[in-house]
Amino acid sequence: MNLQAIVLVNAFGFILLVFLSLSRFMTRKRRRTDDKIFSAIIWVATLACPMEIMSFCLDGHPGTLNYWLVLLGNTYLYMANTVGCFLWTLYVDLKLYRDKGRLRRLLPKYAIMPGIAMLLLLINLFTGFLYYVDEQNVYHRQPLCFIMYAAVLFNGALSVVVYYTFRRDRGKARFFPLWMFLAPILVGSTAQGLVYGISVAWPATAIGVTAVYMSLQNERSYIDTLTGLFNRQFMEHSLWVMSSDTKPYYGIMMDLNYFKSINDTFGHSAGDRALINAAHIMRHAMPMGASVFRFAGDEFVMILPTDSEEDVTAVERRLRADCDHFNETTDEPFRLSFSLGHAKYEAGESEDDFLHRIDAEMYRDKERMHAILDAQAEEERKKKEKKAQAQTQAVTG
Repeated sequence: MNLQAIVLVNAFGFILLVFLSLSRFMTRKRRRTDDKIFSAIIWVATLACPMEIMSFCLDGHPGTLNYWLVLLGNTYLYMANTVGCFLWTLYVDLKLYRDKGRLRRLLPKYAIMPGIAMLLLLINLFTGFLYYVDEQNVYHRQPLCFIMYAAVLFNGALSVVVYYTFRRDRGKARFFPLWMFLAPILVGSTAQGLVYGISVAWPATAIGVTAVYMSLQNERSYIDTLTGLFNRQFMEHSLWVMSSDTKPYYGIMMDLNYFKSINDTFGHSAGDRALINAAHIMRHAMPMGASVFRFAGDEFVMILPTDSEEDVTAVERRLRADCDHFNETTDEPFRLSFSLGHAKYEAGESEDDFLHRIDAEMYRDKERMHAILDAQAEEERKKKEKKAQAQTQAVTG
């Protein structure tokens, strides 16, 4: 591969990533942790493209400055490979599980191989056992350099393990093109590792990152930005697809009890937190293969691919139990509970009729739940009133 080709393909990768960064900057809203990790991946790859060009252009040119630029440039490129794959593993875990606590627990395990690789690169600056730059400023790879490629493959494989573990436990992850990202990178990195003198790894990375970004844009059109659940548009699409299938399914309509009271009493920011916590409860309670959608306001729909009503009632029990656990352990000023209604989809039924049936079932449960909650509130009010009277009598008596 000649120098002109190296400059051309890496310039292509650089321009692609710069435009990708500009697009993200112009359309970004809230900066979640997964967004920040993805941005870091983009910037690591963006800087690597001109570093690759510089390293090849200065290779073999005399001068102390050129020596250090070639040595440090190649060191950055190896570091970028390792750090980029490490960040990708973090991104996959957080994107799929949406659990920062889980990520913090697993971070030391994910960081072992990248940490070793970074230490070896620092040692290499003084020993040259991985690669070195000779007196003519020509870069040479040593046999032990395969360790760096092994580190990259390790973290790439680790992200695959995370992905398929999630699929085994929770079902297929929609809008997450793992192999659209990894395939071009694996091909490019393998080719560059086996054939000395070619430079296709970072342009391949740019293509992989762009593929993920395109999928994320598609996902965002179907995701409710507040709760992270699927939105009504995707629910309608999913119901249309499932209605044309022969497999049976149930739907559960879920409504937060006294949500307006939460907003009126504690403010709209508390109302937002209530919806976010409710979404977390629903995700935790739903079985593998099910989907949850934000239908409207504080109403949600869960679709379960099952023919057993017992499966559905088991989910409803988990929802109520998880709400109770939340209420017992939370520091929030509000309490959460659901009114629930479910029904099985009947062949030939329109999506609107199906939604109307589970909505009607939910409103029947709402009357029952409100009666229970009102009685509990009245009992609590009487207890407080009695306590206040007892305190008053103690003071005056």
